[in-house]
Amino acid sequence: MKVLALLYLLALWLAPLVTEAAPAAPATSAPACDMVTPLPQAAETFTVGTLRVQRYGDQGRPVILIPGLASGSWAWQGSIDRLAPEHRLYVLTLAGFDGTAP
Repeated sequence: MKVLALLYLLALWLAPLVTEAAPAAPATSAPACDMVTPLPQAAETFTVGTLRVQRYGDQGRPVILIPGLASGSWAWQGSIDRLAPEHRLYVLTLAGFDGTAP
């Protein structure tokens, strides 16, 4: 429970930093994610309570990515590809989503 609370506080602390530095997305007609291309291999996968966490990247500031309802870590594929070389990414999958146990 303490780890979950720490992750929540970290997300709150990082939210203003991420939203200020985020560039505007270019207007394209391409889909937001490519479901055919698999995600890159996670450097580490672990479970915290009911959350499945995949870590990508080994350096830079940590970034926590939480997908919306009815999706999994694959929803962040484009962001993982762009951010992993310069950041340590933690991609969360909530219990009951993307094949995880409820």
